[in-house]
Amino acid sequence: MKKTIPLAYVTMLALLLAAALSVLVFSGPKSSELENRTLADPPMLTGESFSSGLFADQTEAFAEDHFPLRDQAVMLNATVNHLLGMTARQNVSLGPKGFFFDTSDGWSRRNVDLNLQAVQEIHEAAGIPTVVALVPSSGLILAGSLPEKPASGDRDELYAAEIPEGVLRVDLRETLGTAPDPEALYYRTDHHWTLDGAALGYRAVCGALGLDPEPVSVRASFPGFRGTLYARFPTLLAPEDTLLLPEVDHGIRLRIGEEEMDGLYDPEAMRKRDKYAALLYGNHGIVTLENDASSGVLFVLRDSYANALLPLLARHYGKIIAADPRYYTGDILSEIHESEADELLCLFGMASFSQSRALSLLDGL
Repeated sequence: MKKTIPLAYVTMLALLLAAALSVLVFSGPKSSELENRTLADPPMLTGESFSSGLFADQTEAFAEDHFPLRDQAVMLNATVNHLLGMTARQNVSLGPKGFFFDTSDGWSRRNVDLNLQAVQEIHEAAGIPTVVALVPSSGLILAGSLPEKPASGDRDELYAAEIPEGVLRVDLRETLGTAPDPEALYYRTDHHWTLDGAALGYRAVCGALGLDPEPVSVRASFPGFRGTLYARFPTLLAPEDTLLLPEVDHGIRLRIGEEEMDGLYDPEAMRKRDKYAALLYGNHGIVTLENDASSGVLFVLRDSYANALLPLLARHYGKIIAADPRYYTGDILSEIHESEADELLCLFGMASFSQSRALSLLDGL
């Protein structure tokens, strides 16, 4: 008896083939706003890539990244898993009160020591007062105030690292950890500090630099913010954060490289999910904040935590030049000397400071 292939099977196979072809023909976006990452490039067919199996791997990765309605499928999967009781995904742990915690475990005491050694070398070469401020992760600060202790992107022991001689340390772990309402200091779906957290950091840094801090008030608020940690666990049950911008009435101007920007905040990023990227227009190798109402030059070595604090600090200086070691490619000592800076501030999140050697790998050291 001749067997026939069920119509439903043929229909399903045809739909899958059509979907695969549509993925290859219509490549779609090159990056995912939902997941904060670059998507796979189209596969390149060559004799070598075909025989080695690389073409098949590239095709599979491309199809996975560009499948129709992929973002919706990723969110649905994360939401279903959340409803079924899953509390961890891609090194993100869901804690009480809607907090997401980074559980990445790539920290290293050696990275901290190498980066601090770089700070010492820069301090000695620059010959100017130097302040180091390392921002603890939310998991470290909130561990004592939440019912369950979440894993943390940094560790208490990292703060025992010896600070270079002649360098002043600001203990932000103490500053943030003793705040009356520590839960207000961090976003629930993002690893960065809120305006409240940055304001506390600003006052502590001002004390170290001999400045009188000015009041911090809210200029504008932008709800609908879901940040970097949400991107790794994009459940629809996640709370929304609100990004607050400070009032800065000093006519401060921002330059990225040689381009002067229209204000301190990117209005386009304000309309997207990850609104923290709007601060100082995101991360760049070098940015300059200028204020004609003040004088003096501050050079800052920093990561993205500084984006929330620098507009506050810019009220005290004629110029702030800030370099991000992850993106800066010039000679850092030459940059500092040419800036004629009066003081040097190193401001980083402890998690990134302990997971990367970017500072110690800067050219010129």
